[in-house]
Amino acid sequence: MLVIRNDTPFEPMIAVFPDIEGVDTVHAFVQATFALHGSKLDVAEQQVPVPLADEYRGTPARSSILRAGELHIGKSSTDVVMVGDAWATPGYPVAEMDVELAVGPVRKFVRVFGDREWHGISGHGISHPVPFERMPLVYERAFGGILEIDREGKPTRIDGRNPIGVGPARLGHGGEATLRRLPNLEDPFHLIQSPSDEPVPACFGFVAPSWEPRRFFAGTYDEAWVTTRAPFLPHDFDYRFLNVAPPGLVCRTFLEGGESVHVRGASPTGPIHARLPRCEIDVSVRISRKTHPVQMRMQTVLIEPNENRIGLSFHGAFRCDKRVLEVEEIRFAMRAIDIDTRAA
Repeated sequence: MLVIRNDTPFEPMIAVFPDIEGVDTVHAFVQATFALHGSKLDVAEQQVPVPLADEYRGTPARSSILRAGELHIGKSSTDVVMVGDAWATPGYPVAEMDVELAVGPVRKFVRVFGDREWHGISGHGISHPVPFERMPLVYERAFGGILEIDREGKPTRIDGRNPIGVGPARLGHGGEATLRRLPNLEDPFHLIQSPSDEPVPACFGFVAPSWEPRRFFAGTYDEAWVTTRAPFLPHDFDYRFLNVAPPGLVCRTFLEGGESVHVRGASPTGPIHARLPRCEIDVSVRISRKTHPVQMRMQTVLIEPNENRIGLSFHGAFRCDKRVLEVEEIRFAMRAIDIDTRAA
């Protein structure tokens, strides 16, 4: 009988499925949740379970991901994601503001505007933004969506990078914009000047698996795959498919903890300056009375200022082809945890 021992304050989970080479593998997951108190962190009293699948804000094809699933074969580097809102100083609405997220080696800025629309005789003018105090940082308010329509108003081109965003819905290629609304979220270094502009969607949230560029890395599922490879991943599968962070927030390597965290403009209580906790989690698999260590790596950093918490997702794998039923025990232990209370 398989025994799972958890000697950590966090939420563990195991799953068995093939790795990229089709070898049956025990995958270990740990979800560590930390409470934010200003810029200080503590282990949260209520731990968030390992998310099993992508959770959308609404209908999957028409909304963005609120929380990404963490059951996978393991990423090749750490993702950094933030879910929340842009906040002006309470009681002082602003027409526009910048939101900044920086964690260790990655940094991203998003300029947030109040509601605007195209106006003027040529349709190329932009109205003054309507002041706001709070604005959701979601892909539904970033550039994307319908780019072109035909004379019957049917979409002929949709932005594959963000199919649910705010696009110009131009009447044919190079035509005038028929959708007057502009996105609320923009890249401050590539602001929209004309309805013909198609900037990279600006957001801090999760990129859905069917969006670009993720879907390009999924591999080829053709007749050859069906006859020679299914149900395993295709030979041209690229690990980058598993990265869920937007451009600029996918790290080149794995974060280890201790990295600085800076958040500006996404909390009603002011900027956040902290450091990621350093978690040394020992995971071992006992099979046929022999114990094997499992190396755990940080997969995702999820910052949720509205919830006053930071989540760290870890993953490790142990190949046990044709010996899955011989696995006797999987143990999760906390060797050390370092929460640096100094401001980053």
